Amino acid sequence: MSETIDKTLSVATKSHYESLVGELGVGYLDYRWNNNPISRSHYRQTKASVDFALGRLAGTVERMLEIGCGPGTWTDLCLKRARQLTVVDISTEMLKVLAERFPAAGIEARCGDFGSDDVAFERSFDVIFSVRALEYMDSKAAVIGKCARLLAPGGHLIIITKSPRWMDKKKEESAGDVIQSGWIDWADLEGLYRDSGLDRVETFPVCLGSYYFPWSTHLGIKVCDLLQRNLYRKRIGGPFESFAESFMTIGVKR
Repeated sequence: MSETIDKTLSVATKSHYESLVGELGVGYLDYRWNNNPISRSHYRQTKASVDFALGRLAGTVERMLEIGCGPGTWTDLCLKRARQLTVVDISTEMLKVLAERFPAAGIEARCGDFGSDDVAFERSFDVIFSVRALEYMDSKAAVIGKCARLLAPGGHLIIITKSPRWMDKKKEESAGDVIQSGWIDWADLEGLYRDSGLDRVETFPVCLGSYYFPWSTHLGIKVCDLLQRNLYRKRIGGPFESFAESFMTIGVKR
């Protein structure tokens, strides 16, 4: 029997980003990653983690899928590692920006909710990659299961998403924002990887820091950047786990 999925989260996400990106266009990139010192720190930290994950691959892969590509924040890094790149996003406005930024890259783009049956693929992928999209998807189990089915044997699933163990989580929850309600714990995500037949599952911290004093100060950000440089290639856990705003889980298909 197929799973009946509540689409509240994906519908709210699509509505939010169609409006926001429709208004800002390419300016959304600055709004998202260059708006303040913390967002700039998170960009640097996320890029270090993405470079680390893609750098573990054995050279260039044939086919890669980027889920929740947005305006193409990380797409250039994917293009350097894959001969053929397919992207999918729920927002038409996001894909318009991506097309404007990479007009000659030969990217295959799909618009739709990846977790639904509306988005289907005819071929498998060597790498499936996603940064900060899973938290906006309704059924994490359906998404991970679909990824596992789409991976070629030996293929890698690389997902970065927000951590409910983050020290700022309770303060963000108090705002009652629907699109910030779908965070999954890293241990639960590892379980979904393994339940879907993935091996060599590992999780690493990505962004370390806080929007609150004293970590939001210039010195606090520098301390968090230093922590991240020392921890992002190590398995998540330990006394600094609550500093991790997001994490990256990697698994390989048997």
